[in-house]
Amino acid sequence: MSETGLEHSQVDVVQSSGDEAEIRFVTSKRSGYVARAHRNPLAIGGFAVPLSPKLVTWTGVFPGVASPKVRVVDIGSGYGGLLLYLATRVAPDCCVLGLEIRTAVWQQAHQKLLELRSTCGAYRRVAFLHTNAQRYLWNYIERASLDALIFAYPDPHFKRKKHRQRIISRTLLPLYAYLLRRGGRIYTSTDVEALYEWMHDRFEESALFVRKCRLIERHGKSRYNPNRVPESKPIEDSDEASIQFFKNDPYAAAVRDWTDEGRRVSRVQGDKFLLVYEKV
Repeated sequence: MSETGLEHSQVDVVQSSGDEAEIRFVTSKRSGYVARAHRNPLAIGGFAVPLSPKLVTWTGVFPGVASPKVRVVDIGSGYGGLLLYLATRVAPDCCVLGLEIRTAVWQQAHQKLLELRSTCGAYRRVAFLHTNAQRYLWNYIERASLDALIFAYPDPHFKRKKHRQRIISRTLLPLYAYLLRRGGRIYTSTDVEALYEWMHDRFEESALFVRKCRLIERHGKSRYNPNRVPESKPIEDSDEASIQFFKNDPYAAAVRDWTDEGRRVSRVQGDKFLLVYEKV
């Protein structure tokens, strides 16, 4: 049983027979952990979830925090780099929650967090849960309670038949608006231009959100187009209002640059695309 009183599925075991075993898993560089590269977000089973947000005991999730209230949620939090970075930078009354669908990845993020909690009290305002946020986010979070929802470097699901699995969609945006307070914001970043355009179009179609920031940083080199020659300086293909918003907003730079994936993109001089939309 976990701190929340919810059971979590165990790490899947790779089974093989013969010389031509099917490769279904990717071994993480983090020693001792084996993680799937992807997991189907449309799958229903494998998780124990509360029937209602009112049944979640947040004092068990955020030990030592009096009357904790989740105000920021990172969907697909991965190894937790973003929330661990934000832990000492958010307001003292702000609890931040990461939701991760991959079992082994969640286990490592949670273990790292437990170690950090013993060194600094700020990390008690951070927690990671193992669940399928695309299906069960609304079982944890109450209506109009969030300041921010973060989708940092989500799975692009390149194949057309898998586009329905994308975390930003016409179906899901009204549900995210249901969880955000008026003026609450959605932050999303990616290094895949096709996915950026897809998400931008979905937001622009929605009457529930207004754009606050659209920042495009091109370095001329990308994992998806490695033959491009890097420019001497990044090209900021953005309007002045977006640039000013980026400089002043407490989360925008962290979502773009301080996730585990964001730092990897910086190392390889990849392009970065940031979108921020506010609930009207």
